[in-house]
Order: sequence, then C-alpha cells, then structure tokens
Amino acid sequence: MSAKKREFFMVKEGERLEFAGRHQKTLYNAWLKSLPAGQIVQMMLQKRTHEKTHPQMGYWHAVVLPCATQALIDAGYGSLFSARVGGFQVSVETDSAAADTLLKALYQQHRQLPETPQKRSMTDEEMSCLIDFALGWLAETLDCFVPSPKE
Repeated sequence: MSAKKREFFMVKEGERLEFAGRHQKTLYNAWLKSLPAGQIVQMMLQKRTHEKTHPQMGYWHAVVLPCATQALIDAGYGSLFSARVGGFQVSVETDSAAADTLLKALYQQHRQLPETPQKRSMTDEEMSCLIDFALGWLAETLDCFVPSPKE
C-alpha cells in the first residue's frame, strides 16, 4: 500500500530548514508515524511560488495595456515598425498585443533576462515586477500615468 503524497512547508533559518510553524511539524510527525518501518520515501524540495492572480491579469489587460496603447499612439507610435516580407511592405500597428510585446521586451532588457518573459509562466511576484516596471517606464518615457488598481 502506498502512502499518499503530502506537502510540508518549511522556512530557511540560517543554514537549516525548519517547519513553517508548529502545525506543519505536527502534520509531518503524524504522516511519518503512518509509514511502516523500512518504508522508502522520496523528498522533493522546491522554492515555493505563487501563481499570478486574476486581479493582476485583469489590471494588466483592462488598465495597463489600454493606457500603454493610447500613450504610444499619442506619442506618434501608431505604427511600431514596418518591414518588407515576401515582397510586401507591412506595418505593425499599435494595439494591446503590440503594447504587451513591447513592454515585455523592454522589461527583458531592463532585467537582463535571457528570454522575453511569458505571462503564462510568471509567478505573482514576477507579474508584480512586470507591472511595476511598465508603470514606471510609461510614466518616465511617455508621461503616461496609469490609474492604480484601487482607482
């Protein structure tokens, strides 16, 4: 009979990991007692992260990107670039998708990341950093002040 998979949260204290509270230690001890003598167990350690939140994504798409798009257009960037592709001259117009790509690329350069960040794999902390960067960049570069989520 196999034991159920369990998660126990720990916190780094100096050079050691300690249980994150008495309750975690109690749960661990109860789980350990349930195992038969000689049972082999597997431990997996990973840094705890939180998925980005729906309010963060809502704010990004409903407030930040529309403000960024309008600020780019107002600053004369209605078309972000033109290119000749397969014999055709094409322009990439400024819209929310283009603003999203631009802000992520600027953030990548600012943080010196090896790849452009993808929101689908960001944690809430990483998404907060992207939002903070975008708000600062828009204010400094395009004189665009994005309303806070509480406004």
